[in-house]
Amino acid sequence: MEKKSTSSQNAPKQKLGSILAQGLVSQISRHSAVQQVENLKSHRVPRSIPVDLVDANPYQPRLVFDEEYIEELALSIEEEGLLSPINVRIAGERYELIAGECRLRAHKKLGKKYIDALVEVVDDFESALRSLFENIHRKDLSDFEKYHAITRMRTSFTQVNDLQRKLDISKSQLYRIMAFGALPESSLNMLKANPKMLGANAVDALKPVIKEVQAAGLDYESALNKALRDLANGKLAQAGLAKRIREDLLTKSVSAPKASTPSEDIVIGERKVARVSTKKDRVIFELDRKTFSDDQLKELRALISNLAEQGAEPRE
Repeated sequence: MEKKSTSSQNAPKQKLGSILAQGLVSQISRHSAVQQVENLKSHRVPRSIPVDLVDANPYQPRLVFDEEYIEELALSIEEEGLLSPINVRIAGERYELIAGECRLRAHKKLGKKYIDALVEVVDDFESALRSLFENIHRKDLSDFEKYHAITRMRTSFTQVNDLQRKLDISKSQLYRIMAFGALPESSLNMLKANPKMLGANAVDALKPVIKEVQAAGLDYESALNKALRDLANGKLAQAGLAKRIREDLLTKSVSAPKASTPSEDIVIGERKVARVSTKKDRVIFELDRKTFSDDQLKELRALISNLAEQGAEPRE
């Protein structure tokens, strides 16, 4: 009886072993590729990059930059070099700042072509959070800029739970900063142009006054904006803002007598053609222009002139 060769018996096993080995190599290759990506995500890559290819962070919390500080920073960089590289991420064929805009502006002021940067792989939320975190604990970032940046993050991202912990600020600090949300849009726009004009403490003191004014049915927007202009011009201190609004609106509205303005509508059929009202020592006629012809208006003017000539002496 003919025996089967050992080589023919081992062939299927060798073939199976080869397939398993190839599969293992493939798995290792895939794992290696994944690991390389994870390494790239978790490690910063330092390099020198062109200044002209770096764009500002769209979530930069600063609305106004201190040019005097940037001048001083530029002198320091010129003498000692850049001590801390900027942080960027790749955005297409360019770079986008994560943190370090003042250092970038100082390089541009010096006319430098390149800047040291740490290139990172982060998403939009992480970039916005890092930019805000870098600035929020610095004294020169105004309370309004903090409010504006936090509000933008809350409206732009869904993962803003526990933002107070992520920014390393207390809940009381966060509530105080968010007091700006009680101000009208026109006032907020004024603060965007001059964010250091008003601090969170002054706004917090203003909140109960705003509630009183709103409960009284009064419009405080124009009075507040006038007070803000006085703040900007140095005519009013922040500590006196709440008192000013209370005096301008609540005190005056209670003490000032309301002028009576009786009025009477003149109706022909179902159509109102004119209104006669009295305001202090004046009688005001409001006419429906479509009802009266030019000739009729001329006749009315002539009639008023004749009546005025025939009238009595003016009353004191």
